[in-house]
Amino acid sequence: MDRWVKLCGANNTRDLGGLRTADGKCVKCGTLYRSGELSGLSASGFRMLKEKYGVSTLVDLRTAEEIEGCPVPACCPIPVVHIPILRQAMRGITRDSEPMRKKMQAILAAGMSEAEFMRECYKEMVFSPEARIGYRRLFDLLLSREKGAVLFYCSAGRDRTGIITWLILSALGVPEDMILDDYMLTPGEIRRKAIGVRFLKALRYFDRTEADFALAFMLPSETRISGALTWIAENYGSVDSYLREGIGLTEERFLQLREKYLR
Repeated sequence: MDRWVKLCGANNTRDLGGLRTADGKCVKCGTLYRSGELSGLSASGFRMLKEKYGVSTLVDLRTAEEIEGCPVPACCPIPVVHIPILRQAMRGITRDSEPMRKKMQAILAAGMSEAEFMRECYKEMVFSPEARIGYRRLFDLLLSREKGAVLFYCSAGRDRTGIITWLILSALGVPEDMILDDYMLTPGEIRRKAIGVRFLKALRYFDRTEADFALAFMLPSETRISGALTWIAENYGSVDSYLREGIGLTEERFLQLREKYLR
């Protein structure tokens, strides 16, 4: 099953439907989508999301600063709900007006490797009160959905979107190895950009340190998500306990989610 949603102007968009749970059920197709930002979509692209894919609600996980810089076009016919996961812009995670190379150089100048920096970002996305409030609001929205699909997105559709996808699929009972496979999927656009970085490295536009940092940052990393899972295990015991104690999902809400999104 091809879960990718191919839209000109959007990146990393895919259906979570088709993923199987540990007890043999399956996430319903056409109910949950994840994506990168949608500011590049045309009116026809939004119509396709609404009419072909049945999306009735868009959830923007970005900061107010990101939205101001890259707003959803006025031609969008789908209601947008803003649920920020981070309280402010963070170098490397959010997409704001600061050039990527400048962000990268600032992180390197602070003496941090890409791995160290991203681990701290993921820790923020797991433990900050703002993040946990955002996750709670998103689960509330998923539970209140009456019809149509929900599509949630951040800037690249990888980190904030990746964390919330992990939490949703865990709540639905999808095994961890299958969730990791989904997290590690790399869209064609990112692979092409990685080739471009290697080319610029060969031309010495990037030095070796910058190029290696950029490549590590662009591509999904098992180390990032495993670090977040380790922190969750150390503080809550399991993702299930984090969903219950850190976000507030009750047994009743778990059952409602599974009834609504599984078949």
